[in-house]
Amino acid sequence: MKWRTLVLFLALLQISADGYGQITLKEKNSPPEKVLAAIEKQTKYVFLYDPDALRNITITIDVRNVTIQETMKKCFKGTSIEFSIIGNNVMLKKTSEKRKSYDHARSPTAF
Repeated sequence: MKWRTLVLFLALLQISADGYGQITLKEKNSPPEKVLAAIEKQTKYVFLYDPDALRNITITIDVRNVTIQETMKKCFKGTSIEFSIIGNNVMLKKTSEKRKSYDHARSPTAF
């Protein structure tokens, strides 16, 4: 009985993880809104951001089967945009100074 419960739990956990999935995306000099919409179509993530913060930014990206964190790092590398992933929400925020490289996602407690 305990084994069945464990197997059922693991199966449900895997089904839940599949919903967030891997991202495949190829865009060149695209507006962030277009790129974020493409990511939303492929995953269950929802983006929260101020449209003014993304003004004057274009994104060139070519990724295959990568996580949301890897995708976001590549999208906003070298910009003043930071991201934070909490559950199925991705919050984007403009920082006060431009960062040359972005090594990791901010922790959820950063907001």
